[in-house]
Amino acid sequence: MELLVRLGHFFEQARSDADYATFANELRRHQVSYYIYFVSTGNMNFVMANDEVVSVKSARGLLRVRAEASHCLARAAVIRHFARAINFEQYCRDLASAGVFKWIVDLEEETRHYWSKDNTLLYKECLMPP
Repeated sequence: MELLVRLGHFFEQARSDADYATFANELRRHQVSYYIYFVSTGNMNFVMANDEVVSVKSARGLLRVRAEASHCLARAAVIRHFARAINFEQYCRDLASAGVFKWIVDLEEETRHYWSKDNTLLYKECLMPP
């Protein structure tokens, strides 16, 4: 239960501070291999090094994810968010409008993958841009 609270706290802090490097380091320190963020619900699954899955439920309302996915719109939302032109909530709304169902952050590969409802890869980026 303590880990669940910590993971939720780390995510909320990264979301509000936009400090994703510290967030990634804290996750690694707590033995997280990767995590999945579900855009429609805001729920997250953290997959630990021992393959245990820790789920964090969001209190956020549901977002409707567009059925027709667009890699161009997904890429544009990502660029705007990480340039700090939009906040996290707008980022999620823009991703939902682009047809992004989930993103997966692989902490070992240091990559983030954006996926549609039908599991089509829409966009891939380095976790820590150069």
